[in-house]
Amino acid sequence: AAAAHERLAAALAGSPLAALPAGVPFAWISSDAEDGPAIAARLASRQVFVAPGGLWRDERHVRAALRGPAAVDRLVAALLDG
Repeated sequence: AAAAHERLAAALAGSPLAALPAGVPFAWISSDAEDGPAIAARLASRQVFVAPGGLWRDERHVRAALRGPAAVDRLVAALLDG
């Protein structure tokens, strides 16, 4: 899990997106430019599904599973693609 978080953080560096560091197999992702529902909708349009943070009473974040390097790369590609 730690390696997946490091991979995600490195890929998002310099973008308006950030993922809180953690030792669990999911990431808590936010953006300076979008709220959680907007991030979730944008990812869903790319067939990447995340849990909106509103489920945890936080509309600024989404929760994404990190299931290995290929999944992290797919998540990053969807996050950074417009």
